[in-house]
Amino acid sequence: MYTARIKTHGDSMARSMTDVRNFKVFADEPPELGGRDGAPSPLEYILVAHGTCLNYMTFFIAKELGIQVRSTEIEVEARCPVSDNITNATPVSIGLVAA
Repeated sequence: MYTARIKTHGDSMARSMTDVRNFKVFADEPPELGGRDGAPSPLEYILVAHGTCLNYMTFFIAKELGIQVRSTEIEVEARCPVSDNITNATPVSIGLVAA
């Protein structure tokens, strides 16, 4: 079983750098939230994680069911802080369009 581990270093309230395996992931906030707009925000990263997970699971489950998926297009939007997304259920609506 794989256990993910990260280490985050903050150089201000809005900016941080996280070590993930052999990668460095930067986060920053937009100027209106005190950042310098130098990287995606933590909220945007959680949306990225949600979208990429939905993409992976679409292909994975389709393969299990013998369905060919050529591509996906996923849009994710949330306005609440990351802690709210983790603590509370976030409404999700999924649609399927046949080509």
